[in-house]
Amino acid sequence: MIRTIIVDDEPLVRLALRDALEGEADVEIIAEHGDGVEALYAIRALRPDLLMLDVQMPGLTGMEVAAALDLDHAPAVIFVTAFSEHAVKAFELHSVDYVLKPFDPARIRTAVARVRDRLHQRAARGSTGAVDARLDAIVRLLDERPGSGATSYLERFVASLAGRLRVIPVEDAEWIEAADNYARVHTATGSALVRATMKSLDARLDPRRFVRVHRSVIVSIPAIRELRPLDSGDYHVLLASGRTVTMSRTFRDDVLQRLGRIE
Repeated sequence: MIRTIIVDDEPLVRLALRDALEGEADVEIIAEHGDGVEALYAIRALRPDLLMLDVQMPGLTGMEVAAALDLDHAPAVIFVTAFSEHAVKAFELHSVDYVLKPFDPARIRTAVARVRDRLHQRAARGSTGAVDARLDAIVRLLDERPGSGATSYLERFVASLAGRLRVIPVEDAEWIEAADNYARVHTATGSALVRATMKSLDARLDPRRFVRVHRSVIVSIPAIRELRPLDSGDYHVLLASGRTVTMSRTFRDDVLQRLGRIE
């Protein structure tokens, strides 16, 4: 199967691409996105075989997304755009095809046939199809840049576990602790390491749902059950699971404000 991600900020274009690909038995659409930043995270998490990319999009342009991919082992790229002037740059980025809007479904099918040829050639060379480390580097830069252009707060964590990728919805996280250059996300069923700093998570998590209680601990606000003061001025925070974490007195006022305490 050719596992495909469609990236275009126009919902009607995404629908038209889906319709054009409907008759392609070996094409599986695994995700759709409307901006370049979310697309980059999806590529990292899902490892598609094919990207269908618009050029002008919020967050990152299609060209910037394509430039983040390894030339030898990246997903095949088909640009679908209304701007003919970017064609030369697109092929410099080793795209398979460049389709102009409005497009005919037959034109999309022709582009996909070229992708099949590209993927067959790659398989013959024994390529793994993995995304280059440059993609991880760009994702880390996006994580660590407040106001990075992401259209919403973080919705999921992507953890690497024994060669697999585990996707954890943010609402499943009860608390998060620093672990060197990683963060450990704790849920009701266990924990997993994600490649993120506490600073980046603090910037990208919804402040209505998460609060930092310690330099190295973030907790889910709905999971907080009690705050127990200690003689040192710090606090123990009792969570819904029964787990207790330490809250530094430095964060006390912010935590109380987030909890909605009225003096």
